[in-house]
Amino acid sequence: MMGDSIRMGQLATYEGVFIRSLATSRALGELARACLDTNDIFDAAGFDIVIIETVGVGQDEADIASAAHSIVVVSAPGLGDGVQAIKAGVLEIADIHVVTKCDKPDTQKTIGDLKSMIRLGLRNKDRMSWKAPVLATNAEAGEGITELCETILAHNAHLQISGESTIC
Repeated sequence: MMGDSIRMGQLATYEGVFIRSLATSRALGELARACLDTNDIFDAAGFDIVIIETVGVGQDEADIASAAHSIVVVSAPGLGDGVQAIKAGVLEIADIHVVTKCDKPDTQKTIGDLKSMIRLGLRNKDRMSWKAPVLATNAEAGEGITELCETILAHNAHLQISGESTIC
């Protein structure tokens, strides 16, 4: 896993888990070149699952779209993320949308907004019939985590069946 090693420190105690933070080193996109190289090394080493956490994407910064097979975009309710999602282009790159902190009051509005934008066709990525779902989670309470894991696995199966897994 490439992400925040301080926040995820407890996960590093599990067997087979490696967590590494990588600075962007003045890279223009949201991913450092070292992240892409490290991802290639993990792939060559035979790791089945590599999770890359980004700090987010801007309008011209969607490097993750070419580096990952499944892209999960996480939004928090009540932060005006709907407008930001359109601006940043995350609707186009997301394979799965997650609304986190689903115990917050604006959760259903955020979920509804994302579903409406997806229905309106405000995404361009050809998913060969994959419909990007919108899921609600609350990590502290463990809500929606199993469904998220199952959806990521379902997306991986879809990529294998459709032949899209060779794109990245």
